[in-house]
Amino acid sequence: MIHQLPTIAKIAERIILVKLAKVLVLGPIQFGSRKRRGTHDAISVIYEFIKYNEEIGVVMMSLNLEGEFDNICVELLFDY
Repeated sequence: MIHQLPTIAKIAERIILVKLAKVLVLGPIQFGSRKRRGTHDAISVIYEFIKYNEEIGVVMMSLNLEGEFDNICVELLFDY
């Protein structure tokens, strides 16, 4: 039973996420746990923000990209 706890937790998390998604209004820059809103989209928004505000010269970013660097296509980052 102990080995099945992570699987049960993921199932419960998905059920709660689906129910919450029906009632929550998420902003356009919310990327976590959303369909068709992945790391590439988030990086694109960050890049556009930096380019738009490049005359300011100072930008502070706070990101949580845990596990995403294993899945990101590095070639896409160099296209910019």
